[in-house]
Amino acid sequence: MLSSKNQPTSPNQSVPVDYQPTPEQKARATALQRFHQLYLYIPLAVLGTPIIVTFALLIWLATGGDEAAVWQGYVSSIADMVIILTTLPLMFMCAMLPIGAIVLMVQGREKGWQPIGRLQTLLWRLESRLDGVRDRVDRYAPAVAERSITGRGWVTYILALGQKISNLLFGTAERK
Repeated sequence: MLSSKNQPTSPNQSVPVDYQPTPEQKARATALQRFHQLYLYIPLAVLGTPIIVTFALLIWLATGGDEAAVWQGYVSSIADMVIILTTLPLMFMCAMLPIGAIVLMVQGREKGWQPIGRLQTLLWRLESRLDGVRDRVDRYAPAVAERSITGRGWVTYILALGQKISNLLFGTAERK
């Protein structure tokens, strides 16, 4: 039950109970705070400050700092470094999935188990279904193509005949 101050109360009492952490909990909280400071906040500050300063300098120089023409090469080189340093980790991460799949397959063959046995069975079923679709397409495609070509031929013939009749009746010159 919560009182008006959003403090928990004891079920048998109407007096709010103030929670006091144990010394072990205080020690854990202090250790966690120290860990966050040493391994999260300080490294982010050390790495983030030069990056933010470099980007601010880059924007200032690109938008016409003191002598923009002198600094264009510098701005271009910083932009190139940012692109290169961003794409290298991304390329490495994109290469990890195929490399992992190849390693998994090689290790599976050495150990005698198939890590993708179900996937292979699924792909075989899919291939057999696609073979059936391919057979139907091979069976019906010539008839459909023949009807389409014949229909298009008739439409072209009728349009050409109408144009010839129009030219004969009204004496208009043929278009080239």
